[in-house]
Amino acid sequence: MLDRPHIDATTQQIQSLLNRPRLKKRKGKLVEGISLPALRAITGARGFAVGAFPTLEMAALSCGSHRSSVAAATIILKAEDSALADVITGRKPLLATARSILHAANLIDSFRRASGAERQIFARVITPGALFDVLTGAR
Repeated sequence: MLDRPHIDATTQQIQSLLNRPRLKKRKGKLVEGISLPALRAITGARGFAVGAFPTLEMAALSCGSHRSSVAAATIILKAEDSALADVITGRKPLLATARSILHAANLIDSFRRASGAERQIFARVITPGALFDVLTGAR
């Protein structure tokens, strides 16, 4: 066999990488049915919403979470949807849930900030029949 030390060294390095212990993927830890990462993110989002933290970064650092998780929790809190319970219990992932209800959260926020005249315009565009159809699930 040919003597190729550079190839053998590379092969040994690859073998050592393949045989090293693997890090376990982090999953959301559940304690008594509550997802701790989601709880930390929601705690940060609530603190940010009431002004306890000036930025999302500060809220994330203070609660041991990540900025994107706190931002996602802020969206879920704005939507005031039952999805919050699913996220807290770990049945739904935080980021995916926030992405799915982003438009609803923005709509609710816009409606709350709208003036009386703007709400009247909205009411003219969205007729009672159309609203009833949405609520009953009819198309």
